[in-house]
Amino acid sequence: MQIAAHLRPELSLVLDPPGDRASLFRRLGAAVASISALSAAEVEQGLERREAQCSTVIDRGIALPHALLPGLASPVVALVAAPAGIDYADGGIPVRLVLAIFGSPEDPWQHVRLLARLARIISAEGAVERLLAATSPADLLERMRKEDASHG
Repeated sequence: MQIAAHLRPELSLVLDPPGDRASLFRRLGAAVASISALSAAEVEQGLERREAQCSTVIDRGIALPHALLPGLASPVVALVAAPAGIDYADGGIPVRLVLAIFGSPEDPWQHVRLLARLARIISAEGAVERLLAATSPADLLERMRKEDASHG
């Protein structure tokens, strides 16, 4: 399953200044609300519920927040580069790359497959650095499309 089909320009962000996790979730909520029938608050609450279960930060300053949201017609992936680092968790390493997945509870396996695909992409040598070198949201989107295509 390729990521490219689930990318939207509205969900590609380069943050400067980066802010904290709450401001990131507000931005993601507003972005997802702009392309769906969901409210920004529903998206934020979904992200916070998932984060309360277990942090979605993985090593190297990368976070993979995700939420299953009733009413979302098809899954979408948001890309966020924050070269200066987001204060994501108290005392944690600043997060510089956020890859967020929003899916439907009616098809949780599609959500899991997207999460696995993103994990494979960012595990490739140099992938994180190439994504973080993006100078604009459009550039970040194009870089992710290239990374996705390079994984067959």
